This record gives sequence, structure tokens and C-alpha cells, in this order.
Amino acid sequence: HKALKPGGRLVAGDIHWDTLAWHSDNTRRMERMLEAWSRHMAVRDLPAKLPAELRSCGFEVQQMQPVTVCNTALRPDGLAAMMIQLIRAFAVDIGATDADDAAAWAREQQELAAEGRFFLSLTHFVCTARKQSRPEPQAGFRHPPGRRRNMHHKGGFPIVNAGKGHIASPSA
Repeated sequence: HKALKPGGRLVAGDIHWDTLAWHSDNTRRMERMLEAWSRHMAVRDLPAKLPAELRSCGFEVQQMQPVTVCNTALRPDGLAAMMIQLIRAFAVDIGATDADDAAAWAREQQELAAEGRFFLSLTHFVCTARKQSRPEPQAGFRHPPGRRRNMHHKGGFPIVNAGKGHIASPSA
């Protein structure tokens, strides 16, 4: 927050994971894999909470722009291909499933793509805000004991990291 001068522009984005739609013929396995993936997230709906958090830190939110990703093909350099590899490894690493089950899930996605039946959609939200010249204090807001006054915490993670001048994105 202190990294920006009054009137300074902040742009932050994150995926709202509740917007994820991912086709599978084996819905139970897909649910298991996505449940495992959700364990890596500090906040799955950060875009829904971000505007209020920014306002409480003295920003004027100017825009919240949705950017929807919709893949009906599985490109080797695409988001879906990357997510398959990350989710597969993560689910096995945390013990949510075994390597064979995770491999079968990844293989199914490859097969769906080969048959022309692959589908993944999710929405990434980009928030644009300006630092106000004099932030209006939130009624009843107090900085947590032991916390620097220039860092606002909510839900167990820093929203604005003044030391580095960026918005934390727990799911990035």
C-alpha cells in the first residue's frame, strides 16, 4: 500500500475457483481430484472478497473485469494441460489418491480431447483500483496485535503486502 503514491494504480488478478467447470465421464474421480486441488488454496473465492478488502485498505475500486478461459481442445501449451500436470502431482503428493488413479484421470482427459469431448472453463478476475489520497477508516477496524500497521490481514493471509508492493494471490 505504501509503495503506491496517492492516485497510484493497482492491478491484481486471481481465479475464482468456484467458476471451474471441467468435464469428465468419471464424475466421482473428477470430484476427488478437484477436492485435492482445493487443498492448495488459501482462499478459493479471492476475487469475490478483493474489492471490499481493497476498500478497507484505502483503495477506490474502479473495475472488476472477468476473463473467462474456455478450452474445448487440450493444447500442450495451454492452461488445462498445465493444470492436469499440477493437479495430478499434487493429489498424489498429499495422499488424496494414488499414482495409478491420478494417471487414469490425466489419461481420461487426453482421451476426451482425442475424441473432441474435452471441456474446461473458469474465470479469472482482474481488479483495477487507485490508492485514495486519504483512506477512509473502516468503522471498527483495528490492526491485529503484533502486525505492522501498513499490512492488512484478513482470513489468515496478507491482502496488501506493503513491503513488496503487490497483492497476495494465495492461489497463484
